[in-house]
Amino acid sequence: MLVRSFIPGFVIASTACLLAACGAPHGVAHSGTHVSSHYEPVCVGTDLVDCGARCDDGDAIACNDLGVLLRNAPAKERNARAAVIAFRRSCDRHFGPGCRNLAGQIETGDGARNDVLLASKLYAIACDHGDLPACTRLGVLFAMGRGVVEDRLLAAVLLSTACDAGEREACGRRDALGLQTEATRTSAEPAP
Repeated sequence: MLVRSFIPGFVIASTACLLAACGAPHGVAHSGTHVSSHYEPVCVGTDLVDCGARCDDGDAIACNDLGVLLRNAPAKERNARAAVIAFRRSCDRHFGPGCRNLAGQIETGDGARNDVLLASKLYAIACDHGDLPACTRLGVLFAMGRGVVEDRLLAAVLLSTACDAGEREACGRRDALGLQTEATRTSAEPAP
């Protein structure tokens, strides 16, 4: 199921088209088709130069790791805008966690213009690439009607699917939002 298809008017060629003018596509280092949200970082420590070089060479995971390093750096060295650029490069290369991290920055307005609708679209892309935390966050947005039209049934499906796949936060969010009953009711209904 493509989660994107549930967001009205959602048509996108790439995040570059979402965030700026559509241009030449970026190279794809990792195909990204259903990349797990649990991945092994390629950049460890704080070597931003090496990580940046790997990102420049087309490594989507390195771009995501660079964004994380920039976003989580101590206050003096923190650069949210550069983190957004790194996450965008990762997402453009179809890496689900990069799309999720980009969505988070945009949803909170950290280094980018606050735009919950755009964030929901990016969470949907990440979810479609198998990123369970993105599915969880998107489910919460649908449950609350934040940036998207409220759809508690879709929220229940997203959160239950992520929960069933082992994403504990999804289980807690689903239960806290009172969506477990809706998800159970939907799965128990006979097929037409």
